[in-house]
Amino acid sequence: MDAKEFNRQLHKIGDDSKALEKIYSFYYKRAVLHLTYHFSREVAEDAVQEFFAHLIDIGATQSYISFPTSWIYKSVENNALRLININNTYLEYNEALYGEYISFENSDNAEFESLISPLDDEDKSMMRLYYVYGYTLEEVAIMLKVKHSTIRKRHTRAIKKLKDKCHI
Repeated sequence: MDAKEFNRQLHKIGDDSKALEKIYSFYYKRAVLHLTYHFSREVAEDAVQEFFAHLIDIGATQSYISFPTSWIYKSVENNALRLININNTYLEYNEALYGEYISFENSDNAEFESLISPLDDEDKSMMRLYYVYGYTLEEVAIMLKVKHSTIRKRHTRAIKKLKDKCHI
């Protein structure tokens, strides 16, 4: 979902129940997955649910959000941290890994890591940000501090390289 569509749906939340459904169905799994790299699944799900419950109240009043994925991820991260502080619960939250491109250890991500192994480190980071974390190519370009056109070309070349390597 691009920023324009996200903002259109966001501002219709109060009047149209399907608007929240569209945002929820697009971002829920992505946001939970994003949080599970740093928090337990339970905290991740609670934080994301809380975000969407709050979105009902504030959706129509929000100004234009240029990078919805980043905004949502930051919001759910803040919710998760607050939940930890409220519950005074120890969770496996590794401060050193937070914000870094971490290696994936569960079976789903091991397959993804294996798939992208032929790529160089920069392309692996790009692929993780795009496919795992759900950022748009424009957001990836900003995070990696390169031009959007450069990221588009690198993405196209990486896909071609993976297709050639896997004989697809």
